[in-house]
Amino acid sequence: MIGIVLFVVLALVCLVVSRHAAFLIFTAGMILFSRAFSHISVGLYVTEYFMVLVLVSFLLVFFLKGSIRIVHIPFEKTLAILFVIMMFDLARGVLVYPDKSFVVRQSAIFYYALFYFLVPHICTSLDKIEHYFKVFFLMAVVVSLVGIFDIQWYTIGKFGYYYESLAFIFVAIAIVNQKAILHINTRQWGALILLSAVVLSSVRAAWMGIFIVVVFLYFSSYFGRYFNKMTEKIRLYGSIVFLVLLIFIGIFKFSLFESLAGKMLSILPGSRVVSVSSNNTKWRLIVWKDTLSEAVEKPLLGWGFGKKFIPPTIKKMGWGGSWRESEGGFQDPHNSFISIFYRTGFIGLIVFCGLLGSFIVRTMCVIRRLDDSVIKTYMTGLLLCIICILGTSCFMVVLEGPFLGIFLWIAMGLIVSLERIDIKTRQTLLGI
Repeated sequence: MIGIVLFVVLALVCLVVSRHAAFLIFTAGMILFSRAFSHISVGLYVTEYFMVLVLVSFLLVFFLKGSIRIVHIPFEKTLAILFVIMMFDLARGVLVYPDKSFVVRQSAIFYYALFYFLVPHICTSLDKIEHYFKVFFLMAVVVSLVGIFDIQWYTIGKFGYYYESLAFIFVAIAIVNQKAILHINTRQWGALILLSAVVLSSVRAAWMGIFIVVVFLYFSSYFGRYFNKMTEKIRLYGSIVFLVLLIFIGIFKFSLFESLAGKMLSILPGSRVVSVSSNNTKWRLIVWKDTLSEAVEKPLLGWGFGKKFIPPTIKKMGWGGSWRESEGGFQDPHNSFISIFYRTGFIGLIVFCGLLGSFIVRTMCVIRRLDDSVIKTYMTGLLLCIICILGTSCFMVVLEGPFLGIFLWIAMGLIVSLERIDIKTRQTLLGI
């Protein structure tokens, strides 16, 4: 009943008020309630309903006005190839595997790329993009406070560390470049709250995502003066924040230091220290190995969508995992890239990585030639969020799920929107 009501409300907002308003509500719900929000639908996830409603609104505009303006996005041909691969593996999965809904669900790892196309049609002005940033930032701060104070209400803040990481990275870039979508005190206190929540969550995948961003920034500084200048500022601000964070943890949660020390010792050769964390690491390594071993049996096209993988080594050892579920259990490798390789083979993985790699390189080139400092800051923050998402995807089920994976494609769509706004602004100034 709740799902139907929310679906109707979202439909009305989308079709009557504005697609942008619906997009903000949709984003807020995902950040606050993540999986619970995405599952409160009938048959499909809320994500699929949202995509369908936006597409329906485009058709309504077309029928009412007789035409519709299509925003062209970079690498459209590569995206089209990705969807062809998706349709092939989707059809193959429907024919081969009995659980048809599971086949469709696994194909989401590709069809969520629709957000890359839809977002530039929704966020058509800088004001709309800034509204989105504010909603994301404020909702992330809310789930941070929920986590810090251990508030238990419904499922609020369930995957807070993911959204907190992205919001922190974006706001940190705004602070470094002295450009803000919020008041200066708000963004600084918000950044500290977000980072504290990420650290206290003890989710190492989130830490690795931020670490990979730092590594990316270090190496990307060689590609241009802009990244060099920004990296120097990040080192200064980062050192200050790091010291403040150490003091904060030492005062309020010293046990975290002890826990981290135990984790580090437990993974050393010959160590007798046993921890849940080290077992989780070993579990992932074994699952990755089992998944790759089976994936290479069909290296070019993969197994298609819908095959329920059960890791033989983990099963033999009797270790836990979703494969032990009584009905239709399976195990995801907790690495989105391995998942793509397993399902679509080298062809799907190469096209997917080619699209993302090309987009990242192109975005760096666009950032270097931008004159508008605000758009440059926003685009840099979004680019680093993409890097964080991809880094986190190496250790978690991210791109496969609606409440996590869609934000990769949303960030890409927002970058396209910002570039279009910059081009339009320059054309206006030149009188073109």
